[in-house]
Amino acid sequence: MKRRVRGLLIVAFVGILAVTVLALGMGYYYLSYRNALMHEAISNKVQMSVDQIASDVEHAITRIENSLLRDIAFSASKDLTPDGMTQLLADHPAIATLLVEFAGGSYYTAGISPPMAKWLQEQAKEQSALPLSGDVERSPVRHFSGVYGAEPVQAGYWITPDSAVGSISGFIYTFDLSYVRSTLLPNIERASQRSDSTDSREGIILVDNQHPHEPSYVVSAFEVIFPFWRVAYKYDFSAMERRSNAELLVYSGIVFFVLFFMVLSAYFIGLKIYQQQRLVQLKSEMVSHVSHDLKTPLSLIRMYTETLMLQRVYGVKNTRDYYQTILSECDHLHLLINNNLDFSCIEKGMKKYCFTLGRFSDVIAEILSQYGDYIKDKGFDLTTDIDADIPGFSFDQLAMSQVVINLLDNAIKFSPVVKVILMTLKRVDDTLEFKIQDSGIGIGLKTCRPFLSPINVCQICTEGQELGYLLSSIPSKPMVAL
Repeated sequence: MKRRVRGLLIVAFVGILAVTVLALGMGYYYLSYRNALMHEAISNKVQMSVDQIASDVEHAITRIENSLLRDIAFSASKDLTPDGMTQLLADHPAIATLLVEFAGGSYYTAGISPPMAKWLQEQAKEQSALPLSGDVERSPVRHFSGVYGAEPVQAGYWITPDSAVGSISGFIYTFDLSYVRSTLLPNIERASQRSDSTDSREGIILVDNQHPHEPSYVVSAFEVIFPFWRVAYKYDFSAMERRSNAELLVYSGIVFFVLFFMVLSAYFIGLKIYQQQRLVQLKSEMVSHVSHDLKTPLSLIRMYTETLMLQRVYGVKNTRDYYQTILSECDHLHLLINNNLDFSCIEKGMKKYCFTLGRFSDVIAEILSQYGDYIKDKGFDLTTDIDADIPGFSFDQLAMSQVVINLLDNAIKFSPVVKVILMTLKRVDDTLEFKIQDSGIGIGLKTCRPFLSPINVCQICTEGQELGYLLSSIPSKPMVAL
């Protein structure tokens, strides 16, 4: 039975542990998967934001170009002059230089040196299939970029039909890159309000396309212009990582405490089951032993009664001794029954006591008069040292009688070799000291400690031989402490 229960407990514990580990693994997988999805979603959102910023920059450049073309067309109708071109640059701060070519090959420039003007004309001719002058049905804006004087250049050119703006055949303009970086891009960022919805440390910036960017940057290239730049956004994922780590830590702590309490609960449940099994076993063995103790006086009573009934006793003295033996065994049997009843009452907390004024020495004298012959018949030498001058006090005489008789019975039962009993009663200061000493096998300290508990059953063995059970509840604390 014990092995079966122990096996079931082990199986239950292993099952609980397996379920807990499975839940732990699933929880970690869920948190990791969720954090990965959140990281990907935020990365995609940031990427879309950066792509939109790049698109907004290109749209802003287109609006600037349209405004410039409109103003050039309006000025050309009034004969465009170098002063007018300078005013155009002042009205359009995103434009750094302007070159206007007239029919016949002449041109005006503003904010540009002759070598750079020549370089721009050559770059425009190389990167366009259309000439800078000539009759065309459409006049599209074209863009090209390059490096002049170790600095990147982004330019646009416009080829116009002669009928559209008189003598102008085309014009070339370059963008002010510092203005785009320091003014246009921040304005677009503030207008889109994306900087308020992120926790970036550096905001939207422009990075060189020739140099590798940090892994923490989210970048987006322009589609039409500024091929040497990319829009970059440094997003700080450390806050999300710290939050993910905190969630994992909290989850691990919760799982640990749950596992700890489950293991602790399993331990206490197993301990309680073991104690209950042990208690049931002890009660069963005690009932068996008490039954054996009950058979002994019953057998003696039956034997002496049959002897008297068959008139096999000769002499008045022998007859009287037989009756005395029967009476003693009846008292002994009554004591055993009362002990078991008191055991049940004490265990249920239903034991009641009746306190009356009396002398404890008188109780002892009455017990010795009743059980003296029984003790002698068992072969014991009883020595008493009773102080007769002890005054009376209030106590439960029946309960104390049971205490004394139980102590004597235990001394008789567990003293198989040296059959000597010493009983003393004396006054020590303001206390009453009562002792019953025997020369039996004794009880170890570990066995003596539980005697103060309300109910305790101890099995006494010596040299591999079982002597019996000691019912310690009645002769100990519940009765004596009162």
